[in-house]
Amino acid sequence: MKHEQFAKQKFDVLLNSTPCGMAGNKQALPIAENELNAGLVFDMVYNPLETPLLALAKARGIPL
Repeated sequence: MKHEQFAKQKFDVLLNSTPCGMAGNKQALPIAENELNAGLVFDMVYNPLETPLLALAKARGIPL
């Protein structure tokens, strides 16, 4: 799916299993803020506890 299509879609769950957001990893998040349209967000990164993805989801009122 292309990035412009993500912003138009609604997903039940978004699961991040990449190292994006892990302490010491400079890799950008795989999606943009306007593409985060999920009912629930789960990030498998454990360091830090609140990753950039989880902070974004929290700011948008998406359950973690």
